[in-house]
Amino acid sequence: MLQICRSKKIMWALILYVQAAFLSTLFDMAGMPLKPILALIGETNSRKTTLAILLGKVFNRFNRMPDVTFTATPGGIEKMIYDFHDTCLILDDMKPGATKEQNRDINQKLEQVTRLYGDRTPKKRMTGYGSDEELRINGGCIVTGEYIEGVESSRARRLE
Repeated sequence: MLQICRSKKIMWALILYVQAAFLSTLFDMAGMPLKPILALIGETNSRKTTLAILLGKVFNRFNRMPDVTFTATPGGIEKMIYDFHDTCLILDDMKPGATKEQNRDINQKLEQVTRLYGDRTPKKRMTGYGSDEELRINGGCIVTGEYIEGVESSRARRLE
């Protein structure tokens, strides 16, 4: 397994991160939640997404597509984050946009994901029946892309 990439460090990070994401509930119960996200950054067509899917998708093996991409709305990405428990969410295609506005939109989505996983703050959602549902982040996130940006505090919450 370690021979798949040129650098064994990349494979070690990916293998250990995926295993830690599967044990996310146990880490949470121990008071040490898994807070960083993993970013696989590299040149176009270097098989980053394929590698993430092959190692990160254990439960839904027949679906060879990423779970969500940066073309989704911020609300759609957030919904996917809260739906994944004790597994890795694969967020694909962090790439430069065609315009400054698209770049800003993509960077805001990355910042949202980084902060949600990094803070692990639960959210309350109204169910419409007089009670609120508490949503917790549980699991890990693998971001694939060609580049990555962010302020220093956000970069500290990512394994790049």
